[in-house]
Amino acid sequence: MKNLLNLKRPATQALLALITVFIIDLYTPLGVAVGVLYLFCFFLVCSQDKKTIITFAIIASILTLTKLIIFYSPTTSYTILLNRVITISVIITAALLAFRHRKLMEVINEERSIYVKELEAMMIMTSHRVRKPLATCLGLMELVESDNALSREELTTITGHLKSSALELDAFTKELTSFIHAIETKNKNKNR
Repeated sequence: MKNLLNLKRPATQALLALITVFIIDLYTPLGVAVGVLYLFCFFLVCSQDKKTIITFAIIASILTLTKLIIFYSPTTSYTILLNRVITISVIITAALLAFRHRKLMEVINEERSIYVKELEAMMIMTSHRVRKPLATCLGLMELVESDNALSREELTTITGHLKSSALELDAFTKELTSFIHAIETKNKNKNR
């Protein structure tokens, strides 16, 4: 009961909206199409679970029929009956659209989650695989720029290490490019 009364929850707001629309409907003449206002409740619950959406569709339909049952008389016009049937049809349509919206949001959230994981993998790859050869190059350059005189043999060794680090960076750049291309290709194929 405590969760139901949490006014920040969309389901609670929609329930209050249902009650408000029903009260307005009760005080409005039968021929006026106030029942369509029940649709606004679905905007509040369209991202909720199926059970909540179905519950609101049933409640809205019952409330729509309740007004008719309370004020029905043998002289009630068929247009009033038709009005209520249309309202219930619209409520069912809104529930179906809410299901569709919810499903689309689930797909979008799943795709976003996969995309974030791919970005995180790329960031980890970049931070670890670029940092090592880059730090090696920077350290070797500091050694060359230092005041210590280096022998030809030491310079050849340093040059070899610089070349090795540059080749490591080059290999990683190619791997990163392939990784990004694979992600782009997968996303293009998914969008077709």
